[in-house]
Amino acid sequence: MRLHFGRRRFLGTVGAAGGAVAGGLVGATLLSPKIQAKADGPSFIGAWNATAKFDTINGQVPPYPIPNELSVITIQVGGTLSISTNQAPSGQGAWTLATDGTDTKSKTGNTIALRVKEFNFDPRQSSNQNKYGWTGSVEFYLTATLSDDGNSFTGSAQGVRYDTSGNQTATVTTTVTATRLQPTPIS
Repeated sequence: MRLHFGRRRFLGTVGAAGGAVAGGLVGATLLSPKIQAKADGPSFIGAWNATAKFDTINGQVPPYPIPNELSVITIQVGGTLSISTNQAPSGQGAWTLATDGTDTKSKTGNTIALRVKEFNFDPRQSSNQNKYGWTGSVEFYLTATLSDDGNSFTGSAQGVRYDTSGNQTATVTTTVTATRLQPTPIS
């Protein structure tokens, strides 16, 4: 099956999308000067293949192996991020360069702190009042350090699961490793 777009429609779509992206980047850069990538070297900005290894669940080492969670994290200029995982719907979040803990005005360029929120659904739990089977949400907090070459990062995260009333139902800790998602030319 071949999809056909006229040249004018294609260029209009690409132009509109490019303009929206460029406008968003410029706007984010101008509106958020405190949340910028390190200008003198590698940065966290970009897409990352990440793996989270579960260390504890509710403060206990799991009695059985738990599969790693695989994800793609996209960190954008301006302090926002998005994430897609193999175990939950996509999430949105915010990031900032982390402080060293002693001087809150001093930003380091190789450590990041981020917070992500994901909503969880289970169609088996759908009803008239809960059409899509919303079961709650997960928030996780990650502190990570960028490698010297800027192509990987490692860190630790804490996740908290909430039910639909906002009550905490579980906690996890994970070790996160990530490598930069690089473009590969088609040959």
